Amino acid sequence: MDRPRLGIVGLGRWGKKHLSELLYLHREGTVEFVGVCDSNPDAFSGLPADTYRCLKLEDIVGKADGFIVATSTEAHYNIAYDLVANGKAVLLEKPIVHSEGALDQLTDMVGRMHGVVIPGHLYRFSDLIREAKAQVMKSMNPLGINFRWTDFFPIPRKTDIVMDLMPHVFDICKDMFGVLPDTLSLSYGGFRGEKETCVLKGSMGRHLYFSAELSYGLPQKHRSIEVVGMTKALSLDLVMQPDRIRVIDELKTEEIWVPPNNTLRDEQRFFARAVVNKEQHIELLQDAAEGMRMLFKTRKEGGAIK
Repeated sequence: MDRPRLGIVGLGRWGKKHLSELLYLHREGTVEFVGVCDSNPDAFSGLPADTYRCLKLEDIVGKADGFIVATSTEAHYNIAYDLVANGKAVLLEKPIVHSEGALDQLTDMVGRMHGVVIPGHLYRFSDLIREAKAQVMKSMNPLGINFRWTDFFPIPRKTDIVMDLMPHVFDICKDMFGVLPDTLSLSYGGFRGEKETCVLKGSMGRHLYFSAELSYGLPQKHRSIEVVGMTKALSLDLVMQPDRIRVIDELKTEEIWVPPNNTLRDEQRFFARAVVNKEQHIELLQDAAEGMRMLFKTRKEGGAIK
């Protein structure tokens, strides 16, 4: 199998982004796109006329070798279970599950069935993050890392801001430093006007501090990273200047230019290769599960997120 058959389950805002890139890979001959499944028929509006569409998973499961699951988080486990039980590979969007119980069931199911379930993580494929890691490893002597992570879309009041936004931050920590925060404290700001915000602080091992401000409802998306070192600081703005790394030391400021790459398309290529080669990449699910467990624990200790 050189050209895997791939489909999409869930055609909301993020599912449509996946669809656009998957159609590109279909046209270039990397994958065979087989169609989409969504329980809401209105989601099919605007699809190319020849796109296969269905309302029930059972109607599409036999048509593909792997599926991108971009439904509501609450539906992730049941859909992933049905797909893996039918021998299908799964790219599972974030957050991968909505509860500790579902997380335990997911990891147990993948272990028992030897399934391929790969968590979505765009920044794993970011050339900008790769270059930032190289700079950190080369000369930073890092002391800590700060994140400011906001989304501008209307506040999804049923969505847990920590579980929704924090996995991206954890993934970048893992990419850049090879570890996740091992202590975390949560300060939940609630709603201030139309803005929902919270701050998480902690450490990564004995020598690195960690902080992240998460927000919803701001008028503009903002995703920035600052690595603080003993003699240098490194900053990235992943939204406004996704092609620049600024390195500041005591004597000068240097800007490193990195051509931006299409991380969503690269993620799909990675998934397609995993489907063809039947690669579990179990370490990716283990990392995601470790981060989720830390977040569930921190949320309990820090109070309920409403």
